[in-house]
Amino acid sequence: MIAVWSLIIVSLQYRRLTQDQLTATWTFSDDGIAVSDAAGNKIIRPWSQIRMVKYSSKGVRVILIPMGSLWIPERFLADDDMVELKSLTKKLNLI
Repeated sequence: MIAVWSLIIVSLQYRRLTQDQLTATWTFSDDGIAVSDAAGNKIIRPWSQIRMVKYSSKGVRVILIPMGSLWIPERFLADDDMVELKSLTKKLNLI
């Protein structure tokens, strides 16, 4: 029953988003991981809030401090983005 209510709540929230808000761009820099949309909204997750980054064939899982995680599907990342993310996580010892 809880799963049904969770699905209903998520679907209602998804329907409220505009097409600009559904188009996300991920960028990686020395400041952290940033996600922005075409509507101009931007969220930056600094590296100090990231415990570990795990790579798989389907995407990247970013484990947060103190708890939680982000999932970035591989199809959202260009090859250059993946190389940049791997070099940053190696430099910051987050692998």
